Amino acid sequence: MKNPRRLLHHTLSLLLVLLLQAPTAQAQSSIELRTGNDILAGNSRSDDLYTAGLALTYEFQNTNLNGRRLGRGFATFEENLFTDREAGQRFDETWFLLGRRLRRGNTNYSVYAGAVRAGRGVFGERAQNAVHSVIGDEDVNLEYVEGNQHFAVLGAALRTDLAFGRGWSLQTRVEGRVAQGFKQWLSLGVDGSWQLNRWLEVFASIGARATWAEYDLLEPWTEPLDLTAEVGVALKERLVVSWTQNEYGTGMGHLSLAYRVPVKLRTGDR
Repeated sequence: MKNPRRLLHHTLSLLLVLLLQAPTAQAQSSIELRTGNDILAGNSRSDDLYTAGLALTYEFQNTNLNGRRLGRGFATFEENLFTDREAGQRFDETWFLLGRRLRRGNTNYSVYAGAVRAGRGVFGERAQNAVHSVIGDEDVNLEYVEGNQHFAVLGAALRTDLAFGRGWSLQTRVEGRVAQGFKQWLSLGVDGSWQLNRWLEVFASIGARATWAEYDLLEPWTEPLDLTAEVGVALKERLVVSWTQNEYGTGMGHLSLAYRVPVKLRTGDR
């Protein structure tokens, strides 16, 4: 790919323009911080491959000048740490995404675009070794891949109500992401949730994921097609603890923790 830095700069500039131009009269917003790790998940290659991740998502409600809702917009920063102890190398994948969620009939739609950088990330090895020092584990000192590469990203997801009742719901899910030259994936599944009381929700999903990786260090460890699963609990729709299987396309399990904070903003009319 020629001049990847310019491509990344133009992509992020376009996303920033779209964000600033979104006509917003009032924003009902939230910020979600999520982290994941495979140390306790019982993998055969414990603390290797996709070892940890950190994501920050800002979600906001947009309206147009006439007050008609255009859906919820969101901006995401996500960084996943990948190590290959056998090869003695590592890289971080850092995602910058901007998108919108819409609901039409009984289906929720999400579309987004952005860029991903593969190489040395924002947190990377330093964050991993900081966690290891807290839990008393050894530092991970692997050589980063040479250079950084940048790829444009497009993605979409559809979730359709299949059945629902008092306190429970069932949805079908189709989701895909394309980062040409890095990796692409497509997943299908069924998601269920049960509101046990006003404090506690239990959720689970089962499905399958097809993954195509073109990045040299990632390609040998990618499962072309494998089952996916998730089970977790949410406390007051804010604190979420979950276990996922094959979330990244490597056939491994991860534990994750997320916390969502509602943010009330008021902006002037445009």
